[in-house]
Amino acid sequence: MQKFSLNWKEGLEYLINQGILEENNHAQIAQFLHDNPFNKEQLGQFFGSSKENHQLIFQIYSQSIDFKGQHIVDALRKYLNYFTLPGEAQQVDRCMLVFSQKFFQDNPGDVFKTSDETYVFSYLLIILQTDIYNKSVKTKMTFQQFCKSSKLSMERDLGEEYLRYCYDQILQEPLAIHSSIEKQQNSQINWMNLERKSLQQKIYIFMPRIDYIKLFMEVFWPALFVNLNVTIERTENVQIISIAMQNATYTLQLMSMVGICDLCQQFIQWLCQLASLENKQLKQKNYKALQCIIDLAIKNGNALKNNWRPVLEIISSINYLLNEKQKGKILQEPLESISKNIQNIIDISSIDKVMQNTSNMDSRTILDFLQSLIDVSLNEITLPEPRIFSLQRLVEVTSFNMDRIRLIWMQIWNLLKAHFVTAGIHANSDISLYACDQLKQMSVKFIQQYEHNNFKFQMEFLQPFELIYAQTQFSEVKEFILSCMRMLAHMCYYKLKSGWRVVFKIINQSLQESIVLVNISIDVLNKVFSEDLINLKDIFDEIDQTFQFLFNREEQHVLLKGIEYVQNAVDSLMKHDNNLYYAFWMQSLAHICNLFQNNQQQIQEQAIQSFFKILKSNTQNIKGHQYVQIMKGMMKELFVSLSKAKKEICQMAHKSLLELVFDHDIKEAYNEISTILLNSTFQTNEYLAKTSVMTFKSIIIKEGQKLDWNQTIQILDLMVQNTTPNVLFEAAQLDQSIIDDLLSLNLPKNQIRLNSDQLTLKCILQLMLIDIIQDIVDHHIKLLNEQTYQYLLNIAQNLFKMSFRFNRQIKLRYFLQQQGFMPNLQQLPGLIKQEKSSAIGILNLLHKQSLVNEVLLKDLIQFILEILEDTKLLGQIQVNNQFKGELEKIIINNLSIIQMSVIPILDNLDLKKIQDKIKSLLSYFVQLPSCYSLLVSQCPHCQTCPYKCMQKSEWKKLFEQIQQLQLKLISQI
Repeated sequence: MQKFSLNWKEGLEYLINQGILEENNHAQIAQFLHDNPFNKEQLGQFFGSSKENHQLIFQIYSQSIDFKGQHIVDALRKYLNYFTLPGEAQQVDRCMLVFSQKFFQDNPGDVFKTSDETYVFSYLLIILQTDIYNKSVKTKMTFQQFCKSSKLSMERDLGEEYLRYCYDQILQEPLAIHSSIEKQQNSQINWMNLERKSLQQKIYIFMPRIDYIKLFMEVFWPALFVNLNVTIERTENVQIISIAMQNATYTLQLMSMVGICDLCQQFIQWLCQLASLENKQLKQKNYKALQCIIDLAIKNGNALKNNWRPVLEIISSINYLLNEKQKGKILQEPLESISKNIQNIIDISSIDKVMQNTSNMDSRTILDFLQSLIDVSLNEITLPEPRIFSLQRLVEVTSFNMDRIRLIWMQIWNLLKAHFVTAGIHANSDISLYACDQLKQMSVKFIQQYEHNNFKFQMEFLQPFELIYAQTQFSEVKEFILSCMRMLAHMCYYKLKSGWRVVFKIINQSLQESIVLVNISIDVLNKVFSEDLINLKDIFDEIDQTFQFLFNREEQHVLLKGIEYVQNAVDSLMKHDNNLYYAFWMQSLAHICNLFQNNQQQIQEQAIQSFFKILKSNTQNIKGHQYVQIMKGMMKELFVSLSKAKKEICQMAHKSLLELVFDHDIKEAYNEISTILLNSTFQTNEYLAKTSVMTFKSIIIKEGQKLDWNQTIQILDLMVQNTTPNVLFEAAQLDQSIIDDLLSLNLPKNQIRLNSDQLTLKCILQLMLIDIIQDIVDHHIKLLNEQTYQYLLNIAQNLFKMSFRFNRQIKLRYFLQQQGFMPNLQQLPGLIKQEKSSAIGILNLLHKQSLVNEVLLKDLIQFILEILEDTKLLGQIQVNNQFKGELEKIIINNLSIIQMSVIPILDNLDLKKIQDKIKSLLSYFVQLPSCYSLLVSQCPHCQTCPYKCMQKSEWKKLFEQIQQLQLKLISQI
């Protein structure tokens, strides 16, 4: 600590060498500085350092200071209690930048709209304190003057009440009370005093001890001016002219020092008129005046103050003559001789010195200088043959003054950017390109400077590019600007902050234009989305617009790039706090969803693949409720779009959904997924509907342990209702007499319109849903509570009843066949398989559940008896030969149910529990062999029947099973 108090550089180096601190651990160093009572002056020097890592440490240090709810004066006073404000302008500038960032972060939008405004006003408060408490300042700033400075610098009025409070608070007590400040005040005029004068626009006298000279000069000036003027007019003596010019220079310096601005202006105008190159005949005195002006501009720039324009016009003319001469052009007389004389007396490098020395000008003068240079440049570029000399010099001067404090730099750039826009939209494309090129060179230098969070310096600096792009008529200028953005993205990716907003605004404009411009923008975006997008978190609105414009294009390669960018963006943000960027990445995903119905198959496939890839690769970062929202919105939209998609697309989407469900824990979204699959069964796309049911089945089988079974059974019920061929079942309710009447009418084919394809699809889906019931029985029956079990049983029973009733309306089925229903079938339309599967499902449901609930055993036996009774009755029905084959199929179907399910259940059943039903069962089984042997023997198609389940060995096996069961039943009587 002693080492640090003596010299912060040595102290920090010692702490690092001793292993107390890690050099690259900024947070550790900041915490160490905060927790220990170091010398505040050395701490201020450390925080004011220009090194980027020191500024990062300072920012982290400042995060520990809480300014929430505080007035800016109180906050600044608290801030300066931690360290002593350094004495150099650039150091103070850095400290104010960090303060402004933290204060605005804690009080966003309270009084100040941006960090930039906070910075400007906090700087003004420091200047006010310096003015009030610096003993070297004779005339103190009044409240009115403070208000004027605030309005000029802030470009808006904060209100008299707010400013009065600030002024009075600082008047009562300084912001900083360290002893070192008093020491500085007593020893020298602080740098703040100089900036104060610039901001207050020459309200004060610079050197109050020589104010008496002002009175003298005001009285003496007329006679002096006449004397100089007459002397120069009447003589051609070089020595006398030189002395006169020297006196003129001294006089001008003196008038500038005492603030006689009007007289300065008159004097400079006289001198410039004498040196004007528009004179046809230049004499020695004119060339001496020319030399005098150049020397004055080099050595005493501040003396010229706001009188730079005529001087710069002369410099522009000198450059024109010398430049034309260097090009080998022969000028008309007298310009040819003037050019030669100027070349002899003025070194071209002297013009460079004028520009270089602008870095030594005070703040007010540099602004006056730049405004004058802008005016001259504007005249140059509007000439019939435009010139770029002053435009080029503007760039040089800007570079020389780039290290000025931000407060002054902001004013400088406000002057420059409007002129660069004017030049950038010039009618001459060469001028436009040159202006943009100069902007590019300055941008590279400026972006290298560190920008604190919440500031807009970079955005302000790059804004001319945006304005030029929007207004230029030249495509080559637009291409050049985009190439500049590409260069910045590659060279300054991690330096860019607020500047990204301008980059993306330009890109977004280009994405609405020609494919040439779009392709250049894609080069920029390739770089952007290959990096961590967290650096662009403040411009997500612009990036969202970029996605919109990309996906509004029709070119395939552009759309594919857009999909790639969204995927990279979401993956990048998922590495960070999900909740902070949830809205953005959700919106980004939504852009991909807009491509689900794109008419280009490759685009559609890529969009779906990327959508699922994003979800699968970020499952750990996506919260359960977020998955629910995704399923309700985007996933639902995807599956709706599949109704018009090709088979391959449907297959890919369902496969991806299953991979998402099986490989990742998203159980919170299962209900929504089931609802999506339910809605897909409403579609007319046969493959989609079938695949949706199969997907639902796969989820039930594999994920049963995670399902909400009440919700799952409800979805199953809705699927059954949705796929029920109601027309068929309503027709099955008709009286037999009505059906006979319909048959007797001999109606032409298709007289009764039926959507055969849709009804057929529903019948197929119903069969698939019945299989799902059986899967639930086989795999998850133990997971059902009493309520869900009963719900599932009711579904199975309803399915059985509907198919049972329809199958037995043989004449109705014949009539439907006549009307063109299921025309491709060689037999009558029917629901034989549905009846069989639903019956077996009911039997298994009752049997398995009866093992734990004996009350259901009664229902099981009752259902078995109903099947046996139906089989017996079917064997007794007498029908004509036309319908006999269909009746046989129903009987065979019943027999299959008995063989596959009834007999195995009874074989495994404890018959003692159904003692009262044994005789009834035995009665039916005794009648079965003779009944069916008679039926089959009467069938002329037995040997050629396509339904082979009851032929030969099958008959033998069935009879053996029945005989064994008969013996078992008899043994229980």
